[in-house]
Formats: sequence, structure tokens, C-alpha cells
Amino acid sequence: MTIEFETPKPIAQMQTVLQTVAENMMRSTSREFDENEHAIPWDYIEFMHTAMRSMGGGGGLAPSEEKPKEGAEKRPPIGYQRLAVQIEMLSWGDVGYYLVTPGGGLGAAAVRRLARPIRKPNSLRASTKRSRPSPQCA
Repeated sequence: MTIEFETPKPIAQMQTVLQTVAENMMRSTSREFDENEHAIPWDYIEFMHTAMRSMGGGGGLAPSEEKPKEGAEKRPPIGYQRLAVQIEMLSWGDVGYYLVTPGGGLGAAAVRRLARPIRKPNSLRASTKRSRPSPQCA
């Protein structure tokens, strides 16, 4: 398997869209929000929330990989590469705006991993029973 340095097509398309958002929505009003520090850019927040939900992200930036279709070419996962490009482009637009973007950014992956229902409700009780010393050991 050879190493490819070309940007994957889905990431290049997303980068173009995010560059448009950064130029037209973020950079055009960033000076206004810099001068009024406590103002909240609701137009941007609502737009990004709607855009992320329509992309299937559930309102966050955390990477999610689609299941490959049968017969499709196998490729390495690009979720974290996509996340890095998203953060780069949104930060290029305006870091203050990026910080109010809905979702968790880099921390969302860890939260999503820990928030999954790994255990069943009864498994906690079973593990506490196992951790008690048996009467023979006492």
C-alpha cells in the first residue's frame, strides 16, 4: 500500500464549503464582534447547528465514519483528518467564532466514547458483588 499525499475528495469538498463560510460569514463580521466582545453571533451559531445536523453530525464536530458499501474500495478512515481540516478552516475564519461553534471539537471524541452505553444497568451491581471478599477469605 502506497502513501498518498493528495487530499481525499470528501475533505477537499468540505474544505471549500468551510472556506466559503469562513470568508462570508465569519470574517465579514469578526471586527464587529471583536469590538462588542460580549455579543453572541446567533446567526452563525444557528447556521452551524443546522449545517452540522444536516451533515449527520448530530450537532457536533466529532468524527464519525460511515460504513463502507459492499464492493467499495477500501480506504483508511479519514474522520480525524476531516476534524483537523474543519478546525483549521473555522479557526482561520475567526477563532472567537470557532469557540462558540456548537459541539465539542477535539474533546467530543473522548466524551462520545465514554458516554456510550457500555454497561447494562445490572452489570454495576454484579461487579460490586465480585469486588467484596468472600466469607472464606475473611
